[in-house]
Amino acid sequence: SFALKHIESEERLHYLASLLYFFHAWPRLVYLFAPLSFLIFSFNPIVAKPIVLVMYFLPHYLLAHITFGFISREYRHPFWSDVYETASAFMLGKTIFATLFSPHRLIFKVTPKGREAQNSGTAERIRWHEVLPHMVLLGLLIAGIIVATYRMATTGMRVDAYFISMFWTVFNVILLGNAIEVARERPQQRGNYRISRGIRCRLSFWGQTHEGLTEDLSQCGTSVSIETQEHLPRRLTVELFSDFGERTELEGEISRNDWKEDGTSNLGI
Repeated sequence: SFALKHIESEERLHYLASLLYFFHAWPRLVYLFAPLSFLIFSFNPIVAKPIVLVMYFLPHYLLAHITFGFISREYRHPFWSDVYETASAFMLGKTIFATLFSPHRLIFKVTPKGREAQNSGTAERIRWHEVLPHMVLLGLLIAGIIVATYRMATTGMRVDAYFISMFWTVFNVILLGNAIEVARERPQQRGNYRISRGIRCRLSFWGQTHEGLTEDLSQCGTSVSIETQEHLPRRLTVELFSDFGERTELEGEISRNDWKEDGTSNLGI
């Protein structure tokens, strides 16, 4: 009974975390706008000595990166998580605000993938209405850098506050620039989105086996490299092995068999 209650409490915490996650937009917006208070209005949003700020911030930053890298197995990077939050901050912040006051008006929609996400033929396009707030804020930050630098050179100001704010602002400019760039929608030629993953696998056919490594995977196929060159049957069994011992077995059909100059083969299955 105690174990069951413990599991139920843990599930509640997981559900709570999944709900609170979407509120990241509001703190991110505060983080993006905060340097402007000093650059333009000379009001320092952080009242602390630089050494104290570094002593608090640096251990947290390094430990968060190390932990994130360990958990994500290096498939994700904290910087791109910052870019993701920056890219979605304005739209998500608006949606969260509307949902709190009218929770029944919004309906969950599955995000389209692959060719379904393509709405304009084969041409690239930018969703200007979604990145206009980012572009306006980017312009304000650049203007703030110019104003603060001019004020620093002519009238003077606290040097430590100036450099901290400049570092903060430049990092925000980089995040906003990347957020605007990812809004440039490229045409999707594949029916299913493909991700690059190196997963250990085994190919089985006619009582034979070959060890291999995936180069990428999608919902309907994978590209596999093996250390041999030979003619293979059209149908075979593919076993995928995770780093944590999980095994997945699928029936596959070879669509291509490319022999490389180094004696290996690349299979499309």
